[in-house]
Amino acid sequence: MASAFRLFGRWLGFLLLLAALLVLGRDLLAWRAEHVLAPISLGELWIELNRASLAAARRDLPALLWDPVMITLLRLWAAPALALPGLLLYWPARKRGR
Repeated sequence: MASAFRLFGRWLGFLLLLAALLVLGRDLLAWRAEHVLAPISLGELWIELNRASLAAARRDLPALLWDPVMITLLRLWAAPALALPGLLLYWPARKRGR
């Protein structure tokens, strides 16, 4: 059972790292095109992907949790905000050499 959790953690971490690289690539391409570095935040990314689910989350979460916690998280730069949990999941679950 532990190996199944490790495999899940490794794959989820890999997918988060891949998403972080895609977001970083998007930010770099936008920087090249517009000559202004304006990295996308988690909130902007969520709006681009699925605006309705963001509205549902805002409606369903308690106000105390939404305003200080979620607003702060949604303002973070998306690339490192995806990469950090990806690394934290992938690194401990990686295959170790014997």
